Parts: sequence; structure tokens; C-alpha cells
Amino acid sequence: MDIGLGNIDWDAVDEHLVGVGAELSQDTANTPQAAAVSPTLASFTAAPAGNGPSAFDIEAEKATEPDEVYRKAMPALEFPCEALGPLKDVVMAVADQTQAPVAIAAGSALSIASLAVQGHGDVELLHGTAPTSLFVLTIARSGERKSTVDKMLAQAVEKHEREQERAYREAMKKYRIATEARKQQENGARSSIRSGEAGTEALEELGDAPCAPLLPDRVITEPTFEGLTKLYEAGNPSLGLLSDEGGQFLGGHAMNRDNAQKTLTAFSKLWDGAAIKRTRAGDGTSTLRDRRLSMHLMVQPVIAQGLVSDPLAVGQGFLPRMLLCEPASNIGKRRVHIGQKAPEAESWQKQAIARWEQRIKGALDAVMPAWGDHAKTQGQNLKPNRLRLSGDARLALGEFAQKVEHAQAPGGPLADVTGAASKIAEQACRIAGVLTLVDDLNARMVAPETMHDAIIIAGFYMAEALRLTGAAVISQKEQETEALRKWMLESWPETAERNGMDREYLTPRDVVTYGPNCLRSAAKVKEVMSELAKLGWLTKLEPGSEVNGSKPRLAYRITGPN
Repeated sequence: MDIGLGNIDWDAVDEHLVGVGAELSQDTANTPQAAAVSPTLASFTAAPAGNGPSAFDIEAEKATEPDEVYRKAMPALEFPCEALGPLKDVVMAVADQTQAPVAIAAGSALSIASLAVQGHGDVELLHGTAPTSLFVLTIARSGERKSTVDKMLAQAVEKHEREQERAYREAMKKYRIATEARKQQENGARSSIRSGEAGTEALEELGDAPCAPLLPDRVITEPTFEGLTKLYEAGNPSLGLLSDEGGQFLGGHAMNRDNAQKTLTAFSKLWDGAAIKRTRAGDGTSTLRDRRLSMHLMVQPVIAQGLVSDPLAVGQGFLPRMLLCEPASNIGKRRVHIGQKAPEAESWQKQAIARWEQRIKGALDAVMPAWGDHAKTQGQNLKPNRLRLSGDARLALGEFAQKVEHAQAPGGPLADVTGAASKIAEQACRIAGVLTLVDDLNARMVAPETMHDAIIIAGFYMAEALRLTGAAVISQKEQETEALRKWMLESWPETAERNGMDREYLTPRDVVTYGPNCLRSAAKVKEVMSELAKLGWLTKLEPGSEVNGSKPRLAYRITGPN
């Protein structure tokens, strides 16, 4: 059914593109800036200069980290669950059962669905095609039930892997027998050749050697580049990097200083659907083509901030290829159920999860289209079917892409996230492809209503990229200034009292002696105190003013917020 462009809900798309309170306009001259893209300490309420009331006479709000202040200024959006199509019911069921944020369940469902279908179909773009592989990064604190969500949604994958492991063991038994028989045949043929009873054609007549069965793994958690290429050489051509403890991967061997660029480059190539080359001493160069990788990393905020602000991850293109979000926490808001839930509530949830497992396992069990003789190649070189865009789906995508293009102009709402923005139309196509194939593995066309839903989801992730990238771009000076501000309000009063000093006054020497560890240089301390004075947190005293029994060259009075 064609719904036409007239039924595309562009208001919903725009809301998710630019975040809270801003609308995306095609006219870039009138496009409003997204608020607080680059956070600064000026976001704190500053006190007027002069001898205003002391900061300690005011019931000031407890200071928070710069990124937390930024996130309060731009709250996380609600995940557009209505746009999930065939994934909606299971996402709502899992989120309801676990009381985890919906975006966590949605990220898991999208990545697992991508793993299941990526070997079966590529999706058409405005120009060319792309894999239906998705890379998702979900940021959530410990205690948000990430592992519980992932375990519930990945049951079909685990069941498929267990069955494949049993089949692999049986296939290995047959392979060993066939290999031994082949070895005896080769020995016999060589003996005949040596005795002159036969020519070299005796070996040629034996045909191809038996092929070892493919390794059954479909999910990996902490791969190195070498480990990943080995698995692709000996295993399934369609894999998923799924980890509810993504910090172990990001902090592991694959991502250390020596290996990070190699690892990120390989992942970016796999996202693109490009071949990856491996050079080994003694073995020469091998090329792996037609492989697919989906990814979902769940990480805690402190780890995510390092990745989001990492110049290599951003500049190399790995991070812009990811759908990232940090949903609002449900901790402290969850209901504690003492008794059993109503039967009807449990029934619809069980049915939704059962339908999901049937779909995912069916796609994983299905033979993926591949180049060549499957008996010889075992399907290692994938030849995914082409999923075309319907006419109205293409028009909707084109309008969306044009909006995003305009928004990347200097001064536009997406000007600071052009890496992610330049790929968001393709992300919408990939999402549409996943939603289409998980609903019908034999589908060959993306319907306009599916593209509409995919654009809404892509807009949500684009808004989150804008919000989270801005939160990570905090200069070292800003962090040092905030560290001093926080120490000044929280720790200095007790320190001053303990040393018989007046807590309303502060000198650079006091900061160097008692202050934060990051401020041990007098020159740096003076610079940071000057910045706080500009923001109204400190008032510079006249030269020669007496402070705590001495007359320092430079001293300040702590004035604090209104």
C-alpha cells in the first residue's frame, strides 16, 4: 500500500532530528540553532560582580559534572516506539517486563534483527546499495538492566547457535573420516605414480579435498582484528558483535593504542560492505569479500564519553557509522511487583516474545544466498538479494536527505555533527531494510510506510548524536574550571575551617596547596581563577588587601551564584 508523501509525518521527523524545542526547516537562513551544542561553564547562573552575598550564605544547587549539566539542558528524547513496525511488540514487552528504558530494548532488537537478516538482503540507496548491517551504541549506567534485556532478546540467537554447535560436531566427525579416506587415496595414487602404474592424472581424478565445516559462531564479544578475520575465514560470513559490557571490548587489546586504528578501519569497511585485506608473514595477503557484521555495544557513560570525544573514532569514521543514544534512566522509578502480574498482561508479552523468536530463528536458520557452488564454498561469499525502494519510499528518503543536507550548512543545527549527518539517510535505508526483511525474509521492496518509520528512528538517533557529541566536546580548561568551582563550594569551607582560615576568600596558593589534583601549577590556577571571576563565581580583591593574616599579590572573594 502506497501512503504517499502527503502522509509522511515530517513534524515527528523534525522533532527527532534537532531535539527538544527546535524545528528543522528546509530554509537554512531561518533554521534555528540547536541549543547548547557546545556546552560552556556560562550555563551556570553567575553572580553579579562586586561585594554581593557570599556563596556560603546561599543555598546553592549542588554542582554536577559538566556533561551532566549539559544533559540536563538537553534531555534525552523518548524512543519513537510506534515506528518500530514488526519490532514494536517485542520491544514493548521486554521493556515492560524488565522496566528498562525502551531505547535499550530497541537498540538490542534492531541489532539482533540486523544480524538475522544482513546476509539475506542489501538495501537500495538513492545512489547504489548498502548492507542491512547496523552498528548501535547504547549508553546506560550500571543497574539499567542492559544484560537482562539483551538476554531476553538474544534467546533465539542462542538457540540457533546451540543447534549449529551440535550439527558442527556431527559434521566434524564426518569430515575427519572423509579426510582420512582422502589421505589413504592420495597415498595409493602416489604409490601408483612412483611404480609407473599410473600418471599424475591419478591424483587429479581424486577431485577436491573435503571441506571442513564452518565454525558455528554467530555472535562474538571481544574480537581482535586478527581474531575476526580468522573467524571469517573459517566460519560464518554473517556475524554480530553483541556485548552488554562493551567497555571490555573498548578497553581491550583490540582497542589499545597500537591496534585501535586497524580495528576501527576494519569495522568501518565491514559496515560499508567492503572487502577487508589481511597480510600475514609467510602467508601473503588474503582478501575477505562479501562478509557482514552487525554490532551493539552497551557501555557506561564514563567509557562512552572517551569514545565519543576520541578524535580517531570520529575522524576515521567509525563513530559516525554508529546509531548512538543514552536514554533517560529508569532507576528510582521502577515498580516492585510482589505478586504475579495479571494473566492477560503476561499473555501478550509471551506471545510477542514467541513471535520475535520465531522470526529471528527462522531468518538465522535460512540458507543465505551466496556466490558459487554452495557445496564447495559453503556459502562464505554472500550474494544478498537487492531490496529496492518503492517510488514513494524513494521520494520520502530524498526529501529527508535534502533536509539533513541543508541542516549541515555553517550555522545549521547539524553543522557540528556532519560525520553522522552525512550518513543518516543511509542509516534510514538500512533500518528500513531490517524492518522489511524481519517482517518478510522474501520481500524485495521497501514500502513507503516502512521508510517513513525508518526516517523517524534515524531522526531520533541523529538527535542523540547531536546531544551526546556536544556533551563530549568539553575542553580541558572547562573541566579544570568546573573542578575548581566544585572544590571551592564543597571542600574549601571545611579545609579553611580546619586550617583557621576565612572560607570566603581564596588565593592561588590556597588552591595549589589544598585544591584539586589537576591544579598544581600556579600559572594554570591563576588562569582558571580568572575564568571563574569572568563567570561571576569569584571577585578579585584590590591589591594589598589583607587575607588570612597576609597581603598576597592576588586574592579573590568567593561570591557564587544568585
